[in-house]
Amino acid sequence: MGFLVETITGYVQANEKKLIGSALLKGKTAGMITPQVGVKGSAYLNLLNGEAALQAGGCGWSASGSTAITRRTLATGLVKVNEAFCDKDLIGTSAQYDVQVAVGQKTLPFEEDFINQKIKSIQAKLEEAIWKGDTASVTDNHLKRFDGFIKIIGAASGVINATPTTALDPTDIAKVMTVIDSVYMAMPLEILNAEDAVIFVGADVFRAYVVALRNANMYHYTADVTGIMELVIPGTSVRIVGVNGLNGTKKIFGGQLSNFYFGTDMEGDAEKFDFWYSQDNREFRLAVEFNAGVQVAFPAELVKYIGQI
Repeated sequence: MGFLVETITGYVQANEKKLIGSALLKGKTAGMITPQVGVKGSAYLNLLNGEAALQAGGCGWSASGSTAITRRTLATGLVKVNEAFCDKDLIGTSAQYDVQVAVGQKTLPFEEDFINQKIKSIQAKLEEAIWKGDTASVTDNHLKRFDGFIKIIGAASGVINATPTTALDPTDIAKVMTVIDSVYMAMPLEILNAEDAVIFVGADVFRAYVVALRNANMYHYTADVTGIMELVIPGTSVRIVGVNGLNGTKKIFGGQLSNFYFGTDMEGDAEKFDFWYSQDNREFRLAVEFNAGVQVAFPAELVKYIGQI
């Protein structure tokens, strides 16, 4: 057992910053949107927005234009993951894993594979919180750490509402296409011309949309897949991205990736990724600590569909 303790704890200690970075910034949504590091508690997004004015040339000075300096608060919450593993169970798992390595079924060392699985679990929970987080939640404790995009965008003024002629039903592929088309049509032209224009949907809606596109093209449509659960709307540069954080919500959001922010620290001692063996309790323990939160920069440049007509 001593060897197992040394290999796992040694791996974690040698790669702590890398591991916490992977857990926080390599998930589906967090890995796509704009990271804001150095956030301790909360921070301001200082924003410039306006239009330049073209004037007649010649001598003299005449200030013109409409640049507004505003700011929005990105608030984070403290989050921790504490897990305990029975020493006998983990030792048995390690022994079984070594056999799989010997026969070529596994390639990574056990300690790396084990920690990677824990990181994926944290990413999955964080993905859900990024969208569904609600500090006032009374039904799901892990969603109470910080407010997610659904709550933030829903409360923001100026967000464009998509108004389809039918309600979204992920089991009805025709309705899915109609609703997504309405979100696309509601997006400002300036956003459509942006390289990072995107429409976020749940994985359930994405699946139905793929089938709808295929059927609409007499089964000959080849999806322009840009990644896992991603494709480009035919004839446009706008990406449809399926995220598990929106599963079951019947909500869709369109905008630019650069308009969505994920905040954390990553510059101080707030983040911890630790693994050790507790002699007193005869168990292995995992402790991960970090702060996280999200915000949008320009609500008026976002489109939302919230599941109603």
